[in-house]
Amino acid sequence: MKLFKYTCGFDERYGAAEDAQDAYERRAEIDPTYDFVAVKIAEVEVPGYEITLTPVVDERPLEEAVEEQTGQNEELVQQEGDTVPPQEPQEPAGDQFEAMERTELVEWLKANEVQYVPQWGDTKLREAARAAVKEME
Repeated sequence: MKLFKYTCGFDERYGAAEDAQDAYERRAEIDPTYDFVAVKIAEVEVPGYEITLTPVVDERPLEEAVEEQTGQNEELVQQEGDTVPPQEPQEPAGDQFEAMERTELVEWLKANEVQYVPQWGDTKLREAARAAVKEME
């Protein structure tokens, strides 16, 4: 698989695909809005190198992998039967911003006197808010 860069305005995302046609067909997997808006799709190239991506195969059942990622499992049982105590879910930095809508993010940035570009997408606005929180600490 190859690495492709998806650009829509100031929003940039990366995804894996077999070729340019596959990258176009997978654009909605990268961001659902990319299925409805114009997106520039380009293969990431480094002169003198070949970039290849290999999918990581998780040998665990899908339900167990999802439970671990969501933190909804009470304990993780290894194949040998040993029980591992559950890990405390760590709250990601700036988690408060994930639930905010664009207008709320803009209001927060203005209230905290954080400079931003009005054309930025939600992702960039969240990054700016998280960076401002880190500076405040």
